[in-house]
Amino acid sequence: MNSKSSYQLAYVEQLAQLFYAIAAADKQVSKQETEAFRTAISKEWEKVDFNEMLQKKFDLLLISKPAPEMAYDKFQEFAHKNPSLLTKSNKIKIWNTADAIASSFADKNKSEVVMLAKLKNLLLDLP
Repeated sequence: MNSKSSYQLAYVEQLAQLFYAIAAADKQVSKQETEAFRTAISKEWEKVDFNEMLQKKFDLLLISKPAPEMAYDKFQEFAHKNPSLLTKSNKIKIWNTADAIASSFADKNKSEVVMLAKLKNLLLDLP
């Protein structure tokens, strides 16, 4: 695997961590949240191979069930170390995907609102 593809894989893994953290913020992931994730990435993230990798990583997280805060913290650490990946366009895609997930099941609950606020602050703080 070349460095570009391993870099892309790391990015996909961290996006999956973030989107899992949003979906699992209330300690459970509903079918509606999973469907919203799949719909949002198909809409927001154009590359089919990228979407497939993202879906696979997300599915693995659904099985392993890490703590949502830990998953979010992993994404946050990655974002701080790799701000060049978070272009304005990517920040918009990330926000739209996260918001779609959080809004999919009985609108947003308190845990999801807190997680979205943390994400918004992170995205605004990055260059």
